[in-house]
Amino acid sequence: MFWVGQLLMLGAGLELRWFPVSGLNDPRQLGANAGAVALDMAWHAVLPVTTLALQHMAFFVTVTHAKATLEVGQDCVRAARARGIAERATVWGHVARNVSPQLAVVALNRLGMLFTGAVLVETLFAWPGLGRLLSSAILNRDHSVLLGAFGLIVAMVIVSSAAADIVQAWLDPRIDADRDMR
Repeated sequence: MFWVGQLLMLGAGLELRWFPVSGLNDPRQLGANAGAVALDMAWHAVLPVTTLALQHMAFFVTVTHAKATLEVGQDCVRAARARGIAERATVWGHVARNVSPQLAVVALNRLGMLFTGAVLVETLFAWPGLGRLLSSAILNRDHSVLLGAFGLIVAMVIVSSAAADIVQAWLDPRIDADRDMR
């Protein structure tokens, strides 16, 4: 991820000058209206967000391919093809419907893992955030800040895991939450 961030910084930031390469905002925008400040912050966020997203996107694409490949071999898909149902209807009606609850769970569980790459990305792009707070607390041996930051990360992982379970129960009618609780 560090390597991808540096490539984006060198290519789109320094060579092509499309995006700013460091900081959360332009200091010249501090006196501007709220819309201009928000737009400037979004402009500064393009490279760091892209760096974080590419890491998680690679994992998500791999899982999607694996789950879809397993689902295509199921009997319901072969039966739909044998009946002459169009390929698009078969894929969307059988494969996508059965794969989407699993992918929603994977995506929501990865939300809690976003903080693992935040330290590198925030350091690389000079962003103030939880990752930089963690790294400076480690260097300064500030245990109370470390405990608070880790507590926040643990809370985010728990909330995203609970949301993943709720979404999976909502998307997949085969899951009976009352039966699973007993």
